[in-house]
Amino acid sequence: MTARFLHTAKQYFNVTNTASIPSWSRFEVGAARYATNLFGRSTTFRTSVINVTNKAYWATAASGQGYITQGAPRTVLFSTTN
Repeated sequence: MTARFLHTAKQYFNVTNTASIPSWSRFEVGAARYATNLFGRSTTFRTSVINVTNKAYWATAASGQGYITQGAPRTVLFSTTN
């Protein structure tokens, strides 16, 4: 199992530093990993969740560019490796 907590402070996104987005926090977990033998090959399945609390937030502010990027909603990822 893995976990990650991210926090970003308030960011300004214009040249004069008068427009800003608030600080935000996000929590991620890698919930499961399962290793098995599939069709004669070692195979690992993984699951993880980004933005566990599904909090809406502005992810980035381009300083001096005047634009912001919306953060991703709760996202569940599945992967397989062999």
